Amino acid sequence: MAVKDGFAPGGPQASDFGGLGQLSEIHVKQQIDFLEMFTNIEVSNNYNIYRTKNDLETGARWWMAMEHSGCCQRQCCKSRRKFTMDIGPVVAASNPTTEQRLGVRERSGVDPVIKIERPFTCCLTEMDVADSQSVKFAHIDEECKNLWGCVPTVFNITDMEGNIKYHLKGPSKWWIQCCMSCPCRDPYEWEVNEGDTRAKVGSVKNVPNGWCRMCLTDADDYEINFPHHATPAMKAALLAQVFALDYSYFEIKKKNDN
Repeated sequence: MAVKDGFAPGGPQASDFGGLGQLSEIHVKQQIDFLEMFTNIEVSNNYNIYRTKNDLETGARWWMAMEHSGCCQRQCCKSRRKFTMDIGPVVAASNPTTEQRLGVRERSGVDPVIKIERPFTCCLTEMDVADSQSVKFAHIDEECKNLWGCVPTVFNITDMEGNIKYHLKGPSKWWIQCCMSCPCRDPYEWEVNEGDTRAKVGSVKNVPNGWCRMCLTDADDYEINFPHHATPAMKAALLAQVFALDYSYFEIKKKNDN
């Protein structure tokens, strides 16, 4: 497989990514956008990240993920929009967004440990994942078969040389759309399989989060169980995979923009 354009010949393999390499699981909870909820104006997404389920239940946030995108992109392209995302510890916002100035978002920023770059896409999602110095170390892409709504959805995570490290397989697009707003449904699970053997080594789940959040907003919760032998860089890529899934299938929950 060919080397991806723009990928560095080396990589941040020695980095622990701010302690991410020490974790066996992680939980992601999307913040509710009240401006979007009451006006239907698409705003950028923010997510709170927790190290354990207990941290999630007690509200002990570890990191935050913050989307950066243009207003026109959000209104015209909706879930297919181009954006970048910073993931890392929370800091004071040096350049508050419009939502933060209006008081509908907390005035926080992110000191990025992981960066995501996602181009505009009309059909299939792809993302580049980079470290704090913008050195790319992983690529996420959605397989063409996902265009067929009745087949299982499949994503691949590749390293800098284009080798498939993890192969994710989950429910069909039709099944996701059928039950995504039902609070009593089971979690949607994407198996994390080894790229070469296809043996299951972990999982990424979209978890039901209560009647009010599921029926009135498009805010979702996710749970990642990392492969026990995953490098810190691949754990960072699996964290980025959450956002590939969210924008591909769950951002349209209340908007029906596909």
